[in-house]
Amino acid sequence: MRKLEILESSKKVPFLSGVVRKQGGEDAAVDILEAGCGQRWLLKLEGKSFRLIGVDLDKDALEIRKNVRKDLDEAIHADLRTIDFGARKFDVIYSAFVLEHVEGAEEVLSRMVSWLKPNGIIIIEIPDPGSVKGLVTKLSPHWFHVFYYRYILGKKTAGNPGYGPYRTIYDPVVSRHGVYSFSDRNKLRVEEEYAFRTDGPRNKILGVLIGATTRILSLLSFGIFSDRHADLLYVLRRQP
Repeated sequence: MRKLEILESSKKVPFLSGVVRKQGGEDAAVDILEAGCGQRWLLKLEGKSFRLIGVDLDKDALEIRKNVRKDLDEAIHADLRTIDFGARKFDVIYSAFVLEHVEGAEEVLSRMVSWLKPNGIIIIEIPDPGSVKGLVTKLSPHWFHVFYYRYILGKKTAGNPGYGPYRTIYDPVVSRHGVYSFSDRNKLRVEEEYAFRTDGPRNKILGVLIGATTRILSLLSFGIFSDRHADLLYVLRRQP
């Protein structure tokens, strides 16, 4: 594995937008599958010709995406573990904070590989179980996640139909070692890998307290669990 570099959170969207823009050449149209599309699309692809297909198991979230955001060319209510695209292939498959909620995440990743066009890419974002945040997320119950989102992050709709957080599974593939091992076995090249932080609470005092607690937990683990980042980002390219 390469040395893990930290990407500033503010640079994540511009970086990923640039990666997708280059796929197939600046002027080439691309077919994008958003696997677990949720309520919104973050990448900025103005000037790039593309078709965006979204798949999600959460029907309520998909309805919000279709009727409020209205940014999908095609919306499909389905399970990534069973959906059949037939001979249909994609240039880009993008999946952000989905795999950690899937029992059988490696099977889903394998299916993503089969959906790629030659030289296509899979972009995934996952929480890092090797970080303090990942450890706490893995060990804490779901009700605590809802509490954190609703009362610490201030997301009042957290836990309501169509809104996260969703139950966390953390299959072994959802990790640095898991991604590299899977890539080696499935003719994928890890083209990009970054770690980054996710946004904390807007309240500065809460932010300081959470930051201090995270640092203490990292120290107590003798640095095994990192407090420098929370999440991982990968660009995986299908090799010939």
